[in-house]
Amino acid sequence: METSTIAGLALVLSFVTGVVGIFNLAATSAKLKLDLYNRRFKVYEDVLALYQVLYDDWDDKKFEGLERVMIRSLRESKFLFDPKDGVYDVILKIKNASAKNTGYYRFRQNSPNNKETLEILAKSAAEGRMACDPLILELENKLAKYLNFRKINGWI
Repeated sequence: METSTIAGLALVLSFVTGVVGIFNLAATSAKLKLDLYNRRFKVYEDVLALYQVLYDDWDDKKFEGLERVMIRSLRESKFLFDPKDGVYDVILKIKNASAKNTGYYRFRQNSPNNKETLEILAKSAAEGRMACDPLILELENKLAKYLNFRKINGWI
């Protein structure tokens, strides 16, 4: 083979390798964005699941499991969202409001005859549930910029 042919083939091979590299970069970037989106959406799902169970019949095991998952999501939210957006702060408020329900039901199981304290805790639990309603809406508004898939930017 002539030197010019070999040089031409090397040039074509280099070009093809470069194109494949660019497509690989694009795919990796898109995968990274999708993974980040999924992690952020999981935080929302975990908070929403805990919120929804507040209105169900009380189930210790179910609530404790969701509470643990939600606490993990609370901790992760510090790293997944910009602190200026306040996502962590709203999730923390939801966690604290839902904890009032946990306190009431646990106390009711352990001290069912203490009517005075149960009344106070029942009122606090109801206030906690009521506080969650606007907090969920606030969280959804704060998450909109992170979870909006109506507009998908390019891969870079």
